[in-house]
Formats: sequence, C-alpha cells, structure tokens
Amino acid sequence: MGGRPGTSADSLQERSLILRGTQRGEYTDPEMAQRAINEQEAISELLPDWIAAHITSQVLLRLPCRDEDASSPELYWRQIKRYAEDARNAGRHPVLLVENSTVPGWLWKWTHAIGDRQESAPEDLFVWRDDKIQAAGYLGSLNDVPVYRAPLASGASILLTQESLTAVRFTQLHDGSFVRVEPLNVESQPDLINLRLSWWFDLDLDSYPVTKLVYGKGGQAE
Repeated sequence: MGGRPGTSADSLQERSLILRGTQRGEYTDPEMAQRAINEQEAISELLPDWIAAHITSQVLLRLPCRDEDASSPELYWRQIKRYAEDARNAGRHPVLLVENSTVPGWLWKWTHAIGDRQESAPEDLFVWRDDKIQAAGYLGSLNDVPVYRAPLASGASILLTQESLTAVRFTQLHDGSFVRVEPLNVESQPDLINLRLSWWFDLDLDSYPVTKLVYGKGGQAE
C-alpha cells in the first residue's frame, strides 16, 4: 500500500499493547533485577509488527469489501486477473495480500517456480521478482500484481490497490517519541508490573473496493 507515514502534534486514535509479567526490578534505578539480554530487541521487533498488523486490519475493516469464491487455482487466478484489470482501468495498481508464503498451496507452487514454468501454473501467468520492490514481506509478482505476506485471518487472500492507504499519521509526543510506556501494578504480585505501550494514529483511505479471495481449508498447502 502506498501511504507514507507522517507525524502530527494532535492526539489521534489511541491503541495500546500490554506486556504482562515484567519484573519490577528491571525498571528501578538502580536495577534490582537483571533484564533479559534480548529484551529490548524483542520489544523493538514486536511493536512495529503489531502496529503494522493493526493498521492492516483497520484498512480492511474500513474499505468496502466483497467476497469471491477462490476455492480452486483456476478461480483464484481468474479473480486476480479480473480485479487487476478493473483496478488498472480505474487508474490504480493492484496488490495481493496473502496470509503466508505457503497458503494457498497453489500460490506456493507458483511463486516457488520463479523463472520456470510449472505444469500447475496458468498459461497466462508470469511469476517474477521486481528488484525495485524492497518492502518487507514481498514474495514476488504475478504478472503485474505484487504479492505480499500480511497478518490476515486464515482462509482468504486480499486484493486491494497500492492507493488504498493514502496516508498514515502518528502522534509525536512532547519528548519526540511516538510510543508512551506506562508501568501498571499487578494485583497481589508486588514484584511484577505490566507495561502498557500506547500510540496514536489516523488513516486516510481511498474508497476503491477490496476483494476477499475465499478458499477456506481447500487452499491449505499440500
């Protein structure tokens, strides 16, 4: 999706993530408990992934969506071609989001044959990798439709456009950060605290509809 992140001094929509069961002594001065060596790294990896998953879910929740039967390789590919043609005719750029690189099973076969021709692949399908796309989760392209791994519910892929998310803004706090960390007491466990990580955001969306390619259990990898 093509939206670029921006900043805002306004208080936007708040979302929070709570990390439970942290030793209180890790956050005293001086420290009274030793922190895990990779704790900061783990939080640094967890939070962006969680924020990205939440933004993706909000985009899909707010845009008009129709379900289409994609329970076979033929139906799946037919729906992709139809959506891509309609999007291009509307001046937009189609994108396919999948739950992971192995589901549906036929997509895994197609994308694992980059540069080769497999008997199971449609005759009019060309699978390739665009070196200009450096985004995390990029799996390859089906003709002119880039495919990305995304945090989706199982049983369906999503077709949308690069223009679906036109902008995303995050509130920048007075100290220059974008996430506020608050300790929360844990009842009856004075040695522990929970950490609430809060952030604020807003989205601008293009109203072009989304298509959900529903394959259910039939699309599981073989």
